[in-house]
Amino acid sequence: MSKNYLVPLLLLVTVVLLDVFSYRTNPLSDSVDQIESYIDGSLTAHSELILNSRNISLYNSDSLSLDDFNTIKRIESQLKTHGLRTRLYDGNKLIFWTNIEALDTICRNYKKGQYRLRICKSIITTTGKLHQDIKKNSLVKHKINLAGKEKKVDLSGIDFPADHDVHRPYRLNIVLISLYTLVFLLFVLLSLNLKSIYGLGFLVAIRVLMILSDWQDRFDTILVTHQLFDGYNYSPIDLLLDSIIVFGILVFICARKKTRQQVDKAQLFLNALLLGFLMISHIRMTQLLSYSDTVFTTFNDLSRIGINDIICIVSLLVVLAGIFIFGYSQFNELNKVKHSRTTNYLIYGGIAAFMAVLSVFIQLEINPVFLFVFLSLFFLLLDLFVDVMSKNITWVIWWGIFFGIYLSAVFFNFDIKKELEERKEFLENVIHDIPIDSIGAIRNSGIIDSIKNDVANLLTLPPEARYDKDDFDAFIRNKAGKDDISIEIFRDATYAIFKSSEYLKTKNYLLRIDENTEFDEINDIIWFNEILLESYILKIAYPLERDSFPKSFDFNYYRKAKLIHEDLRLTAAELQLLEEDKNDIVYSNSIAYVQNRTDDGKLLVTKKYFLGLVKPVALFSFIFGLIVVLSLLMSFSHSFIQYLPEDWPFKIQKFDSLNSKIQISLIMVILLSFLIIAFITNSFLNNHISRDKDRYFRDKIESIANEIQYSIAVAQSSTEAITIARNFRERIENIHNVKMGIYGLERPGKNVDYFTHAYFTKQEEIQPFTDKSYNKHISY
Repeated sequence: MSKNYLVPLLLLVTVVLLDVFSYRTNPLSDSVDQIESYIDGSLTAHSELILNSRNISLYNSDSLSLDDFNTIKRIESQLKTHGLRTRLYDGNKLIFWTNIEALDTICRNYKKGQYRLRICKSIITTTGKLHQDIKKNSLVKHKINLAGKEKKVDLSGIDFPADHDVHRPYRLNIVLISLYTLVFLLFVLLSLNLKSIYGLGFLVAIRVLMILSDWQDRFDTILVTHQLFDGYNYSPIDLLLDSIIVFGILVFICARKKTRQQVDKAQLFLNALLLGFLMISHIRMTQLLSYSDTVFTTFNDLSRIGINDIICIVSLLVVLAGIFIFGYSQFNELNKVKHSRTTNYLIYGGIAAFMAVLSVFIQLEINPVFLFVFLSLFFLLLDLFVDVMSKNITWVIWWGIFFGIYLSAVFFNFDIKKELEERKEFLENVIHDIPIDSIGAIRNSGIIDSIKNDVANLLTLPPEARYDKDDFDAFIRNKAGKDDISIEIFRDATYAIFKSSEYLKTKNYLLRIDENTEFDEINDIIWFNEILLESYILKIAYPLERDSFPKSFDFNYYRKAKLIHEDLRLTAAELQLLEEDKNDIVYSNSIAYVQNRTDDGKLLVTKKYFLGLVKPVALFSFIFGLIVVLSLLMSFSHSFIQYLPEDWPFKIQKFDSLNSKIQISLIMVILLSFLIIAFITNSFLNNHISRDKDRYFRDKIESIANEIQYSIAVAQSSTEAITIARNFRERIENIHNVKMGIYGLERPGKNVDYFTHAYFTKQEEIQPFTDKSYNKHISY
């Protein structure tokens, strides 16, 4: 290798040495001091934030301005991000609280005047993992169990795993990943500048070694090294490094081409075939990323797009830049020699047709007619582009628009296909088979008889008495050793002795297996029926632990033309459309219906609306902006390291010339315009979605509030009002298809996330959503 590679080689050696020596093997318990220090600091800092005099005044304020409201919401968001549960009391009155879900917490008490604060820090999440903010601010990357402690944080007594763990600070991992990427980029640019294959070959060898060594495991505390696809140890940073190498190889091929005096038709066909395969491969690459559960999940809200999304989009653009340079080089070479353009058009048109047919066999999930038109248009535009004598940098805008439309359309297409496939798979899994073997095994185990005897011993009150279902369930679960089992008890076919009956809510779903057994095929629950004390009917709900589909969608379920489960309002015309078209996916106007039919007369239907072009327009503007920025970066970097082909038109060389300044200014103005368009359309989309959700929740809450208010009109106190409301809870839940919890403000439930006592009791205009212009008071 040339001595010109000395700088990137020295940088690579430095990074590798830093990587090796910073990746130490130490006992996990060495991180305890660091965890203790961070948790101490976090609890103290956030207690000072909550007990700040100005913030306390907001908690007790009779009215809040929009800025004050946003201040409290920021505090609440910050507390949840750091895994903190809080309770702030003014004397004995609770005035502020936030909730979290966690397995292990460390709690502290603080006092300021008449105000008392209890604050708890989450250590382990409900999924059993170390809380993310602790992982980022310590060396630990392991799952550990920590007991809750009072007063000063003290983890010295924790029984850590006996094995050793390897760890490294979070920020150092980011630095090392960035340096590795820089090394790869320098090697590629120098290889292209020197027109040497050795640098690229060296990078390919390095990548092979990295893949064989599972190098991502050394950086598993940062998102960019997380798997893109289940079962494959391939991450976004792997994709970026490989994209840089592919770009280098394609540009290197162009730089080594020699101008011929005449066209070799065989060579022309092979070049056209390779260009076609490159475009098809790029579309396949986009398809695979679109179906990943790790990236491209936030296109409805581009403000939430993450670093992994950006890395993957940049990787796609880097490869696309290499393909474009390769294609431009082909047509530019043809333009320099005498030849028949008819032959060119026939060959490239044939390749476009072949790729369209091939896309069907490789399940590219793109309309082959559209693909043929796109590839033909791409080849034609390249041919016309090389004929343009004056190729100023404003052509970047036109190619940016072309490729922006291409990528946003492909993303939007695959996003639709992905959701429809998920809905299709959901419908295939939402109905469960009757578990005949499981029913027999459960009865033979004796657990049903044991529950029957235990419940019989608990029914000691008079017949008109009401029992607490939670107490019964807790007792039965403890005896049976199964955490999700529950029971219902009836005095006759419809009168339940508990206030709430899940059985009556799901009765319509149930299939009768025999006179003593029913099966809920939607929720996958077996109901065992037993007679108790000659006057009671005991129903035991035994959920099965079979895998269910991870996502849920609204659907309708018909059994032999009878409606069993209804989430959607389907008209007679829609049902007639589905009856006439038996395909799994049926399109009508801007609606896609997904249906699943079985041989035994079952029909499941869900539908998806596709309204307007707001989403693809916002996505197009975002991608267009990235294309222009990438093009400018390529042009600027070429001024320092000449790596682009000699005939490449988009180069900025004389920055002080008036023409270059005008071109750059024009591009920046257009780029800024598209970024503004992306911001406005994305904001419009988010506001539209938020308004629809807010309107739906406002209407539902108003209806529920009116019913509760009517029910508690006779109450003489808040305690009596809560008791009456709870008695009516089951009826209201059934009417409105909701789950409700009714709490007193003195002891809010663990799932109540609203943040101040004043919010419920003192606001004149109360609205717990985005729009506070509605005069709805819904607290009691």
